[in-house]
Amino acid sequence: MAFNFKKKKSNYFKIIFFLILLIILNTSCTNEEKKSENIEKTDKNNKQNTIFTKEENTKLIFEKIDKNKEIVYTKNFFEDFEPKFYSYTENGNTNIINLDDCKLPFINLNCEGAEEINNEIQKYIDENVKVKFKDAASNSWYFDPSSTYSYSINDKFLSIVIENKINDKVKDYSTIITFNLNLETGKRMKIQDALKITSSKEHFLDIMEEKINKFYDEYTDLKNKENFYSNDLVSKLKSKSLLNLWEDYYANKTSFYFDDAGQLSVLYKLCLENGIKKQEKTTININDEIDNLKLNPISKKLDFSKNDNFLCGIAFLGQTKNTNQNINLEEFNFFDSETFFKNQIVEEYKTGKEIYYIFSKYENGVILLNSAKNEDDGNVVFDDNWNVQSSNTFVVCNQNELKPDLKVKVIYRNELIEFSPYLSLEKEKPITVDGLKDFTDEINELR
Repeated sequence: MAFNFKKKKSNYFKIIFFLILLIILNTSCTNEEKKSENIEKTDKNNKQNTIFTKEENTKLIFEKIDKNKEIVYTKNFFEDFEPKFYSYTENGNTNIINLDDCKLPFINLNCEGAEEINNEIQKYIDENVKVKFKDAASNSWYFDPSSTYSYSINDKFLSIVIENKINDKVKDYSTIITFNLNLETGKRMKIQDALKITSSKEHFLDIMEEKINKFYDEYTDLKNKENFYSNDLVSKLKSKSLLNLWEDYYANKTSFYFDDAGQLSVLYKLCLENGIKKQEKTTININDEIDNLKLNPISKKLDFSKNDNFLCGIAFLGQTKNTNQNINLEEFNFFDSETFFKNQIVEEYKTGKEIYYIFSKYENGVILLNSAKNEDDGNVVFDDNWNVQSSNTFVVCNQNELKPDLKVKVIYRNELIEFSPYLSLEKEKPITVDGLKDFTDEINELR
């Protein structure tokens, strides 16, 4: 059998070619793996020194100020400050007060918002902690410098929550301070910035007012729902809490923070007896359905709607010298009308003062009263002492019919009207201003 050398040679070349190809492919894969591994290591190193946030196709990078430290770390704000501790004696016991208990954060990012927050924390330490601590140390009296913090971070937000016990008056009392940073813009966030992302401002206030209402409804039950004085007190505490809510919101000072999942939580103050303010937290869910802008019960009885163009109603009920002390005013949603008349109107029986019923259109409206001092020369003088009432009240005023001696403010959210109740000499009806409506005829029909 003849041997075909050319055919065998051709097979040898094919085998050698395939071996060489396999070697090349294996080398290429190994290099790619090493390259991928190096890129991964580089990315990990970069992530330790920078934060990456993404908004569609845009990537923003904020470098750390100190690459060897965490994004947020506990800074020694008292390195050059003396003293760092002192002792004071109470009830025969010696207590050591140490600045090591004051642990406050520093945001280790090179951006505008981080700088603003860091400067605010530093200013607070310089103007409050250091001054009060040195004063307490010099006099050996009580001062608590302790504070702790936590923070959460996600792709969009950095939030810091500081629990602060720094005070020189009340033990075991703390407040919570929050700071928020938008990692996409590098700017500090305040409540109205946060609500642009998560909710409308109207929905936010609806939720917060509902939380306050619920708290004081339960507080009323604890206080004895049938007692006029307890209910009057609770109504005024609720009004003060609503004023705090609106004041903080419209001044853009509401405390809030985001958790790791980006959920918005809000802190708010509740007024209790003896001037104490309790700080509460709630999560804002934009899907919550709230019956916003609830009407005052008297507004419902008078068959008004939310679209009626007034903020406050007023009715003239007569002169004290013509008023029966046992008149029934329960239909006006007052807790104990007989007690009111016995204690306030009858005492002024001979003064000829005028009686008015004033109410906010909204259930959560707040009325404030400012009574003038009647001078010997017949003039009236007002000060800045405004007394907070609930959403409806009776007032007795105007000893001199020519000179009103009471000022009234009615507030709901960012709406406000101010007026003095007094009568038109021609019609014996209350003089009205924009936002104030006379309901004398309608109220007298209910009576």
